[in-house]
Amino acid sequence: MAALSKPETPEERQTRISKVIKALSWSFFLGVTALCTPLQVEPEIITKLYKGNLASAATAITSMSALAGLLEFALNPSMGSMSDVIGRRPFFIFGPLIVAVSNALVALQGGTSRNLVLLNAILRKAGATFGGSVATMAVLTDLCKGNEFSMNFSKVFGMAGFGVIMGPLAATTLQKMTGSSPRSVYLLTSLFALIQLYVNYNGIPETRQLITEEEEVTTAGATPTNTAKPLQFKGFVSPFAFTKLFTKTKELTKICLAASLPSFCEGKNINDLNILWLRNNAGLNPSDIGAVSNIFVVFFVVFFVVFCFSFFFLLFCCFFSS
Repeated sequence: MAALSKPETPEERQTRISKVIKALSWSFFLGVTALCTPLQVEPEIITKLYKGNLASAATAITSMSALAGLLEFALNPSMGSMSDVIGRRPFFIFGPLIVAVSNALVALQGGTSRNLVLLNAILRKAGATFGGSVATMAVLTDLCKGNEFSMNFSKVFGMAGFGVIMGPLAATTLQKMTGSSPRSVYLLTSLFALIQLYVNYNGIPETRQLITEEEEVTTAGATPTNTAKPLQFKGFVSPFAFTKLFTKTKELTKICLAASLPSFCEGKNINDLNILWLRNNAGLNPSDIGAVSNIFVVFFVVFFVVFCFSFFFLLFCCFFSS
């Protein structure tokens, strides 16, 4: 059996984790910056591509956001499961690479292709998620536990606020210097993604080990009947698998609620921004906005009822099947 590596001292471990956390913080900042750089100018670009038809532009923007959200909702669990098998680094590499290439293609084309601009918007959001929050959470989970996890989590994800400010500010400043061409904005977005790729490649190591040192001892001394096997990818993971978290313990349920409730506020803020954009650019009056809000509420209530019925029906089936 090969000799095991010498265990690192607490000081060496802390130094190693500090370097990774620093790289993660810069990576998260650059990822959010790249995501938000076209945020203010993209609605105007899309409106021009639809020749000033605000209704068609608003429909395209809404559909684009919905498709990106649906893609993330459907694939995030599977991507997390896959990272347990192939490691974390591929997501840190291919996430920003996709963002850089897609934005560079839009810039080279000139931002005049409607399909390319919309596809890029979806890939930019999905790539930023897969190579950002999903992979970052996995690395933090590998490295830290308890209070250490909470402190490092706040350090890394706190950089998102700076990225939200930096991206639109840089895009606006660049447009004032170079004109209103969308080419420069998408080139800047691609540049931010390439810098993130450089930081990820050089600063973030692989933290997921398929066989740890303790498991190596067990595996090396295992009898032929030992069933220890490397992790294998089990295929597509249902995006509704998160509902199982609410059926285990009261403590876990409280934690899940505390983690998920802030997302409702985030969705509320995004909806407010959309309403402001519709009022200022689409000429909607208060009664029109009220009608839109009522329609949204009706669909939300219907979806909520269907979701709750399906959830309790599954619980009922699981209870009686067991």
